[in-house]
Amino acid sequence: MTEKSTDTAKKLYRDKNMKNFFVALRRLARNPIFVLTSLGVCFDCYILAFYAYLPKYIEVHFQLTAWMASLLGVMIPSIAGGIVSYVGGVISGKLKPTLDSGVTRNMIFVLTASLINVFVLIAIMFLQCPSNSFPHGFSKSTSVGFQQTCNENCSCPLNSFDPVCGSDNVWYISPCHAGCTSYANNGSSIYRDCSCVSNEPQTAKIGYCDSSCTLILSLYSIGLVCFFAINIIYNVPVTNVVLNTILAMFNSALHGILRSAMNFVSDEEVVGGGKELLRKGPKKPKADLACV
Repeated sequence: MTEKSTDTAKKLYRDKNMKNFFVALRRLARNPIFVLTSLGVCFDCYILAFYAYLPKYIEVHFQLTAWMASLLGVMIPSIAGGIVSYVGGVISGKLKPTLDSGVTRNMIFVLTASLINVFVLIAIMFLQCPSNSFPHGFSKSTSVGFQQTCNENCSCPLNSFDPVCGSDNVWYISPCHAGCTSYANNGSSIYRDCSCVSNEPQTAKIGYCDSSCTLILSLYSIGLVCFFAINIIYNVPVTNVVLNTILAMFNSALHGILRSAMNFVSDEEVVGGGKELLRKGPKKPKADLACV
């Protein structure tokens, strides 16, 4: 075969594929089940965007260590998700998705699970610990000022997060922000001469102050596991609904378009700036040697 005939064959093959692609695109766009399901999956990505900050939120709000917050916010939901993913496949199989009535049952199951998940998410959003003592500077205008008169000469770095609890039962984001100038080297993890601590002795210990939030944390953990479990359990029925309402010859185009749509409306645009800030951190000023 000559080079010219080879190029002609490639052109005909390419033109045929492009024609088939637009045919598949037109057929998929006219399928209301596919369109609505795809939109639902895309918007679901925005709801899951809070997962990016979940471990840090649990760590600060419930005053836990970083490893414990990661365990509750990542490990446990992931394990639960892996288990219920299998359960979702079993349930979808019991609903006989190859039949028209089975597709309807799958859709009803997905709708019911989605509504339940919305209420679960709202419920865990309202689970709040009692107000924790935090030093000055928080306002409902969303601005937070960490510099106070007692630590204004310390030039504390804003990207320093090493919480300590003062003897006045107030927690500070770092010993520097508590105005501490010395450290007890007797193995007690105590900072001394903390000018921002109101009570005598002006000391601070490493870690958060004690709080009675165990019950709320337990309920939050249970709700979080339920949320991720329900969110994953209907993934298989959703896939079966879409696959059984589209001709088999269009399955490749279906997955390509769905993935492209998910990337186009990715939650990265919503949370990407915050993740970039967490990764780089604000500029660190020179610290004054007067504070630790």
